Amino acid sequence: KNQVIPQNGKPFFDYGVQYITAKDEEFKNEVQRWVELDLCTQLDDDEVGIISAENGYTPFIKNRNDKESCAGGNFVGNGGMGILMSKLIDDAEKEFADGTLKVLRGFPDQNKKIQFLSRSSEAQGGKWTLRTKDGNNVGPFDTVIGGFAQHCLTDPFLLSGGDATKSMLSCLRRVESNQLIVMQVSFSPPIPSSNAPFTVAHVSGEE
Repeated sequence: KNQVIPQNGKPFFDYGVQYITAKDEEFKNEVQRWVELDLCTQLDDDEVGIISAENGYTPFIKNRNDKESCAGGNFVGNGGMGILMSKLIDDAEKEFADGTLKVLRGFPDQNKKIQFLSRSSEAQGGKWTLRTKDGNNVGPFDTVIGGFAQHCLTDPFLLSGGDATKSMLSCLRRVESNQLIVMQVSFSPPIPSSNAPFTVAHVSGEE
């Protein structure tokens, strides 16, 4: 709701998840690919770390002995999380332009977002069909995999599936979760580097 595409030179709200620490070998290689696509920038060792009232700021230490890895270390998505994710989706769409992958975009036109689902009877094949907000059907599919963040979005979506999604809804309603919200704060004028010697920091020991 009330989402807009970020514009250069204008402040915008961002969760801050575009800050990435790559450790797993396969993921390091993938992030390096993002760098080569100009989607990410590698940060210096001292730009990312942990901050606490007790110990102040302590930077992460990048493993420089990992000679087999082209990537490793800490990165930031160019332009923010929203831009990074949008460009990665664009890249995937180009990679599978043969029709293997079809991307349905629910932003910025929310009438195109997937909002409902249904499943046919076993006699009819037990196939899943998705439906957009403006009433267009997508499918059928053998399997549907969903990623959910909030019950206020999950519940109405699964409720639209009726008996076919009743067990999934019941299971998710028993899940207790605490969302991690990462905030990015911009100061004008900037804080002197002597007071904030980092680009991003994990806050430790604060409730």
